[in-house]
Amino acid sequence: MSQTPQRRTSLIGNFIRGALIGVVETIPGISGGTVALVVGIYHELIESASALIRWALSLVRGRRAEAREYWGNISWRLLIPLGIGMVVAVFTVAGPVVNLVETYPAQMRSIFFGMVAASVLVPLLMVRDDVSYRRKQLGIKHLIFFIVAAIVSFIVLSLPATLSLEPHWYIIMPAAAIAVSALVLPGLSGSLVLLTVGLYEPTLRAVEALDLGYIAVFGAGLALGAVV
Repeated sequence: MSQTPQRRTSLIGNFIRGALIGVVETIPGISGGTVALVVGIYHELIESASALIRWALSLVRGRRAEAREYWGNISWRLLIPLGIGMVVAVFTVAGPVVNLVETYPAQMRSIFFGMVAASVLVPLLMVRDDVSYRRKQLGIKHLIFFIVAAIVSFIVLSLPATLSLEPHWYIIMPAAAIAVSALVLPGLSGSLVLLTVGLYEPTLRAVEALDLGYIAVFGAGLALGAVV
């Protein structure tokens, strides 16, 4: 197994990048993965997170030699300050954001819509640059991928809202598992998923109130989704 080359990024810079991702994760419309792409750490983040998960699974299976190889592919210089920045940002802005959503619902939804429209430009520009660099043309398979992704996203985001339901653990965990894919799939907003299934405001309120029970269940769902 070859070791993944790691970029030399500053600890403060990675903290700020994590804070930016944490802020947008509380706002429906922009994906944390999209922000990771924009600030240039997406590939290293995904590779390091994957190596971390595989390292933990290898330890559980008793494969210590394999675990040591995965350990060498983890960029702690990126993951630690990035994670701290995300946590600090989420616990700082969760309360004000949900207050704005409740007080000015129409205006905030307009802002969210504008963010979604603007974030579409990121993958479009990446496709343009990639096609230009590789000197290839878009083909039918690219159109098929686009249509399938659009259909799946439409189905997920068109689910009926469940605002009248109590946020039980068996609802919170699957929702969190789906929402964490926002970091893996640029273009899908985790907060938008939570808003669709009626858990957006309850989740931010739980963070603001430090509801450890809710946060623990939600965190378990995030971990499950990340592993899968």
